[in-house]
Amino acid sequence: MSPIQNSFALDAIEEEICVSELRDSKGVFAKMTIMEPEEFILDYTTFHFTDHEGNIIGDSSFEESGKGMWQFDASRSELIFRLYDLDFIGGDQLEVYYTIEGVSKDGNRFVKSEPALATIKGISCGATINKHIQTILNLY
Repeated sequence: MSPIQNSFALDAIEEEICVSELRDSKGVFAKMTIMEPEEFILDYTTFHFTDHEGNIIGDSSFEESGKGMWQFDASRSELIFRLYDLDFIGGDQLEVYYTIEGVSKDGNRFVKSEPALATIKGISCGATINKHIQTILNLY
């Protein structure tokens, strides 16, 4: 039985981010698209970051203390994570839950999703960063 009466489930989403073996991956980010379930049309303006029980911990953004920033872009139905933690290495993992409301495709029910899990996994890519190389982002 669903913990939220008249709720629906969203698929868990997961993304890997390439992190430097030199522990210098600040600013690395990942994007994940939230897929609509077959039977509901999602109202992305109702998005909330939650804990695993569905208690709201953030609206369109949530800062994971010392680790990074989770953000939701309703116009693209994308969940974005930007890394702050220089000690995040291959094998490390971060998780956050979220909910969204939706209307049944027959238009008869407006309900909230169960908390869905989003996971970021660090993978060691052997990447190194040469701070002497300018990038386009550094020029503006």
